Amino acid sequence: MTVMTMMTIGEGCDVDTQTWTVAEAKAKFSEVIDKAKSNGPQTITRNGRRTVVVVAAEEWERKTKGKG
Repeated sequence: MTVMTMMTIGEGCDVDTQTWTVAEAKAKFSEVIDKAKSNGPQTITRNGRRTVVVVAAEEWERKTKGKG
């Protein structure tokens, strides 16, 4: 089973991702998940500003491993 998580990001983050509005992400959530697994992090915006990034659980675990 693959688990997804959303992590918030701050301004100035250099994440190169596909960007979705909240409405698009809600309507195509399965696609957002699939693309996060296959293509990397997916950015979701609200009111034109980056709000969250969806990443595959494996990537999240790799990036947070050993950081407490």
